[in-house]
Amino acid sequence: MIEITPEERKQAYITLVHEEYKPVKYKWWKSTRIYYHFTKDLARDNYKQIDRVGPVEFKKGKIGAFIAAGILILSILGTFFIDKMIGFFALLILLIFFGLALPRLLDKKVRIRITREGIWTEGLTKEISWENVLITCIKEVQSDEDSVFTLIIHFYDPILDKFLKVERGLDEISVYHVSATIEYYRRKIIIPS
Repeated sequence: MIEITPEERKQAYITLVHEEYKPVKYKWWKSTRIYYHFTKDLARDNYKQIDRVGPVEFKKGKIGAFIAAGILILSILGTFFIDKMIGFFALLILLIFFGLALPRLLDKKVRIRITREGIWTEGLTKEISWENVLITCIKEVQSDEDSVFTLIIHFYDPILDKFLKVERGLDEISVYHVSATIEYYRRKIIIPS
């Protein structure tokens, strides 16, 4: 029986993943399409120069929550100035909205942390070292209205002696900035701006 080395196993896994993520031709009537973009390809299209020394932390965006809060407060104040009183219904909507929006506005949890040693995403117990990261890519699920992006990290766990993958939704985090940061720390290359 021929024994294969760990490097050959890693290379075979990388080849398998590349085959799985090959572009697919969709029929014109399909409304949902899935595309995979490797971070090394997206990093070339990044518009920001990455030159960080310390860790980079990505958190959930709050712009949408701030805009919605502003619109709601302005509309309630508008009804107050027109009617000279805030009605029970307006106050109830304000309380419900703040009950839903405040957790997002106050959320300071880190979703993705990238350092010189490796990468960590929410849901992992420990950081994955760069030597064990095999492939990083972005999954794009495209529908009629918009796209949803997910970071996928394929890595080797030496303790379990298995190849694993972890997925993390990017919400309002820039796909290009995450990709460029990963490639900067992973490869220590200069990415053209």
